[in-house]
Amino acid sequence: MKIGFIGTEVRMKMVEQITREYFPEIETVFHVEDGIYYNEKIAETLAHLKGQIDAFIFGGELQYKLYSHIFSPDVLCYHIKKDSSSLLNSFLSLSAQGNRHHQDQH
Repeated sequence: MKIGFIGTEVRMKMVEQITREYFPEIETVFHVEDGIYYNEKIAETLAHLKGQIDAFIFGGELQYKLYSHIFSPDVLCYHIKKDSSSLLNSFLSLSAQGNRHHQDQH
């Protein structure tokens, strides 16, 4: 499975360390974005990723609200909340959504 991530530099470093150590079977693509406003260049970068990833996790709710439409409905999306178990919850939610999405296609 290949998952894309976008978020602040601090959060992306933390997520990268966790995924590398605990989820080595997941291929990851990281993008750092510290902005709080919609950025057309970031949107274009994410749009190019759409056909290359299975899921996308946003580093926060604001980024999710700004950019998740780019992936909908083809790529499963989730966002990390501000608690320590949120990354694992994101993986579990994407897994559950993926199962439902896969079943709906058959």
